[in-house]
Amino acid sequence: MRVDNPEQAIWIREVPARDSEDWLIASEQGARSAALLNLPGFQALGANPLQDHIDEDFPLMFCRRVATIKKVYQQKADWKRMMHCGGFKPRPLIGLMPYNKNWPNWADPGNVFYGGVFTKILENAEWQSSLDSDLCYELGILVEAKAETQGDMIEIVMSLAAAVFDFEQSRMRTYEGLIGGSCGKDDHLTPWLQKVVEDHMLGSRDTNLWVSRKVTPQQQQPQQQQPTLPFRPAWQETPQQQPNVPTRKETASNA
Repeated sequence: MRVDNPEQAIWIREVPARDSEDWLIASEQGARSAALLNLPGFQALGANPLQDHIDEDFPLMFCRRVATIKKVYQQKADWKRMMHCGGFKPRPLIGLMPYNKNWPNWADPGNVFYGGVFTKILENAEWQSSLDSDLCYELGILVEAKAETQGDMIEIVMSLAAAVFDFEQSRMRTYEGLIGGSCGKDDHLTPWLQKVVEDHMLGSRDTNLWVSRKVTPQQQQPQQQQPTLPFRPAWQETPQQQPNVPTRKETASNA
C-alpha cells in the first residue's frame, strides 16, 4: 500500500484499543512526520526525498534521520512513546536474543549496547560538514547525551521503520505482533542498521559496513585495453589472396 500524502495513511489496529495502542499511534505519527519531511525510506507514506539524500552513505543517512526526529520531537515523553515499538530481528546464535517468550520476533539488547552502536556510527559519519546547522545542533546534543538517550533514538528509528512496514503490508498492528528489523521496501537504512547491531554484538569486525557507497574517480576501474600482440591471432586473420601458381596438370597441358 502507498499513498501520496502522509495524512492519508491509516493503520489497522485492534478494536477495542489497549494501553499499548498509544505507543503504536505514537510510532505512526512519527512515521508521518518523517514522510512530511521527505526522509528517505518513507516513500510509501508520501515522502519525496532528494536523490542526494537517497544516495547518502548509511552513517550520514542515520544521522540525518535521527537529527530530524530530534528536531521535531523535543519532549522525551514523545520519545518514550515511540521507542517502545522499536526492536531488531533476533539472532540467537550471535547473542541477539528474543526479548522474551511473548516477543519471539523482537530483540532488544539494551541502551548501553545501543549507546556503543550510536557512537560507532557517528565516528564513521561526516555529519558536521554535511548536515545543515540546525540538524548539527540537534545531533551535537545527542553526542553529549547518555547512552539511554542515544539508545532511545535507535529504537525510535526502528519503531518508525516498522510502522512503514505494517502500513505497506496492511498488517493488523498489535504490540505483540511487531516484527523486529522490519521496514518498508524503500528503506535501505534499517537493514544496514540491523547488520551494524549484529556486527557490534560480534565485536565490530566487518569493515565493509563503513565503506562509502559513492564511487570516486580514483576508485573507478579503468577500462582494460587489449594487449598488443607481436602476431595476429588465428581468429583475427583475414583470407589472403594466393598467387596464381599453375597446377601440375596445367603445366603438362601447356608443354
